[in-house]
Amino acid sequence: MIGLDSQLLRDPAPGWDAGLEIALARRGGCTRLVHSRHWGPLRVQRPFYPAGIDGGECHLYLLHPPGGMVTGDRLAIAITLADGARCLATTPAAGKIYRGNHSAVPQIQTVHCLVDGASCLEWLPQETILFDGARGELVTRLALDEGARCAAWDIVCLGRPASGEGFASGYLTQSLEISRAGRPLYRERNHFGGGGELLSAPWGLGGCTVAGTFVLSLGLDREALGALRGELSSLVAAGDACAVSDLDGLVAIRYLGHSAERCRRLFTTAWRHLRPDLCGYPAIEPRIWRT
Repeated sequence: MIGLDSQLLRDPAPGWDAGLEIALARRGGCTRLVHSRHWGPLRVQRPFYPAGIDGGECHLYLLHPPGGMVTGDRLAIAITLADGARCLATTPAAGKIYRGNHSAVPQIQTVHCLVDGASCLEWLPQETILFDGARGELVTRLALDEGARCAAWDIVCLGRPASGEGFASGYLTQSLEISRAGRPLYRERNHFGGGGELLSAPWGLGGCTVAGTFVLSLGLDREALGALRGELSSLVAAGDACAVSDLDGLVAIRYLGHSAERCRRLFTTAWRHLRPDLCGYPAIEPRIWRT
């Protein structure tokens, strides 16, 4: 089982530390939350069973009551699934990384997931909004056993255009890593500097303010890949872009555009389409996504 970094919990530092360590296992045909430990303002709501208690599938909502991170805040999340467990973990609202103060101390969130045996983890949080002047560092790592499966997305919004605020200063460092039995399957690392050329250049974000990555641990043949591309292409709005790739046993879906809502719609559509192949059962959306 993955544990929280005890040094993180002890070190005196500016900001507010929070940690959440949870483990799930299959008990009597159902996925149960068998271990939960927290530190600071980070909690897990009680498990939900949208297909009924005998359906096997567990939904978890991870709660961060402050709603956002200020200078020096550090959130550490550790999730372990035992053989046969099935869990969808999400958040009830968008996360926020607020403007930093005069110091150079970053705001850090780490998510480490261990997916054992023939278990399936879906890490599908709502988007993260970067305020102008934020110094965000987001790290997500999923370690899969040979028979394990996963789906993980990461959606970031650079600035708040609806409020007339761009992302002119600060930065975001974003890392997503997936491995299987110690072998790297997918590694992505982005660094977005506020006001930098990457944000506006045609070879970069081209002025787009929302970037999303969705990765699933399954392969698709050419026909299935074409069907998915066709379904998603009808949802791509003018000024947005979406790409679907098969990466030798992984499906990667990328969004670049101007709306977190449109990004979520694309990713959710892809998730509904692919989930039966990924997990062997149909998609049931968390109710929190519709509130």
